[in-house]
Amino acid sequence: MSLSDVWNRFFGGTIPVDWTKKEALISNYGNFHVHEVLYSFINYTAINISGNDNNKLLVSNSVFESGFADLNNYSIVRIAQYLGACVQYRVCSSSIAAANKMSFSHSAIAVSNSDSYKNYILDSTIINTETIFGSISSYYGNILYKNINISHSHLTWSGIYKNGYANSIIRFSNFLNNSAEDGFIYHNCIGDMSYCIINENKIREHYSIPDAETGAVYQAYENCQITISHCMIINNTGYSLFFIGPTSNLTANSCFIDTSLPSYYNTTIPLNSPVIYTIDSLSIQNDNFVTALCSAVHPISYLNKVILEKVLFEKGKDKFIRGTVFLDERRIEPLNIITQIDDFPINSEYKDDLNSQYSFSISIPDELHNGTHSLSVRYTDNGIELSNTVHVNFDFVISFSLELDDPSKKTFNKTIDTVIPVSGRGYFVSDFSLHCSVNDIEVALELSMNKTESISTFSFDGNCSIKDFPLEEGQYTLKVWVSTTTGESKMQSKQFMFYRNHHFLDVTTRPKEIYRYILDRNIVISGTVSDLDCDEIINVTASIDNLTSKSTIINIDDKYDHEFNLNLDIPENLKSEFHTINLTSCEKNNYCLNKTYIFKYLYNEPVLSILEKPSFPIFINKQKFINLVLSLQDIDGNSNISIYHKINNSESYNLLNKTIRTSDPVRFNYDIPINDDISVGSCQIEIIAEDQIIFSQI
Repeated sequence: MSLSDVWNRFFGGTIPVDWTKKEALISNYGNFHVHEVLYSFINYTAINISGNDNNKLLVSNSVFESGFADLNNYSIVRIAQYLGACVQYRVCSSSIAAANKMSFSHSAIAVSNSDSYKNYILDSTIINTETIFGSISSYYGNILYKNINISHSHLTWSGIYKNGYANSIIRFSNFLNNSAEDGFIYHNCIGDMSYCIINENKIREHYSIPDAETGAVYQAYENCQITISHCMIINNTGYSLFFIGPTSNLTANSCFIDTSLPSYYNTTIPLNSPVIYTIDSLSIQNDNFVTALCSAVHPISYLNKVILEKVLFEKGKDKFIRGTVFLDERRIEPLNIITQIDDFPINSEYKDDLNSQYSFSISIPDELHNGTHSLSVRYTDNGIELSNTVHVNFDFVISFSLELDDPSKKTFNKTIDTVIPVSGRGYFVSDFSLHCSVNDIEVALELSMNKTESISTFSFDGNCSIKDFPLEEGQYTLKVWVSTTTGESKMQSKQFMFYRNHHFLDVTTRPKEIYRYILDRNIVISGTVSDLDCDEIINVTASIDNLTSKSTIINIDDKYDHEFNLNLDIPENLKSEFHTINLTSCEKNNYCLNKTYIFKYLYNEPVLSILEKPSFPIFINKQKFINLVLSLQDIDGNSNISIYHKINNSESYNLLNKTIRTSDPVRFNYDIPINDDISVGSCQIEIIAEDQIIFSQI
């Protein structure tokens, strides 16, 4: 078992500091787990935790041996804790001895003063010690000692075990051959000891003048309620067996108690009193140990009762049975709660919290039938079944039920969808039939049914027909119900939307990106529209900047494509810039599709050409001009055109302006002067014609 497993058995949900070294542990804050440490030949308090309610200490699988005490410091103990919680688990303490047989006790624990704080010693042994103080001193908290052994120890002062100001439980423990001033000492508490052996302990044997108050094997001082059951108390020596204070009482049940020592109530009982007193504060009900053992049927933990959250369960609504089992005492080790319904397979739940009551849950078998059934509860301890079994009855009923799945989709169309798929499941107790309706009008239902008689379940898949149903666009209610031969009816409903199909618009001939003045008189747009509803009227319209438009109306009575062709006239006054064409197609319910196209409208550029030119080369200082005959045409007409030229990329020179009234070509002379600074060699001549919008170049 890992360190964390051991820790979680007692303080689950918190994280400790793991302490595995042989060094003194002294702290006033924190959680500590001392594990597998051997403290030997120590002259100090090995573990000292104090000062904080939140502190938690666990000492496990550790050994304390061969200690030597400082005789001038009687406050030294091996384990000391003040406030917080403390658990000692599988601890061995032995060979505590020193000069003159004086040393310190094993542990002195005073946890926080509340029952919610643990003060445990479990599966531990304290043996062969010779100490000044009591072997164990415990105060406050939830005191529990189980399966401990204190034997062969000799205590100069104090008692074998001290308990004060808290209730304590001691189970399955041995106290053998110990000597001390006192035996078991109780102050202001309720004590419960069972299944223990107290044998051959010597009380007050070193004192020449013993007294009844300090020389008893078992001492209940002020305000104590002590119960001893199923114990063997024999062969002990001392002034008395029991001492019961004036505000306390003690009851011994089913114990074997020898009569070698008297018992006293307060110090007023004479020293030569009879052997056994039965008075108000002391009651010995059974002194036969054999009989006591025979009556101890369940010496570990007994299941007192089981309470269910409820006792009526319904198939389909309830998946689990939950409840609480109550034990007769708080557990100190994990257990497995075993539950079983009738003869169905068992269910096991591991419980690692240490408590006296546990919740449980078991699945209801699918095959469980109508009627009253039995739930049995027991537990196993470390895999060993020592528990008694508690039975509790409950009723299980099967009623007609119907569960309808959500539709595979939320929207349907009459043209595309002729059915609405439905599926679901439920429980049945007699023959039945299924039906379907849309807005409370029953429609045909085709379905496939699957029944499982052994577990009374059914499932189905089917289709509710809407082929001939007069649906308009909107929301509808689909209902599926089951009718039984006994008149029962169960109904489930779901919502769905019915919608019309929208038409499709496809453009096959799109507008060009550029149109020109005079050359382009119109813009052609063509395409197709279609609609699956087969009853639509589509209006297709095209417009240019909302200046001009063309439209056509198409009646659709089938599922096929219907063509349209729109011829838009280009306005004569359209400016030379970018323009927008909007193409829309609208249904009769005003649902529209829209497509947008951008084009540029341009004027035509002038066309310039050379008709005649001189022979080359040209000689400087011999010729003054380069004489050209040009042709100029502008199909736009009414154009004012400037003629420019450049020689070798020089600045432009304007020699001529022409006004053209028609679109016909014009012939004219163009003489380019030769500058005096022109260089010899090849020259490049550019002639440019520019109207008010655009230019042409040769």
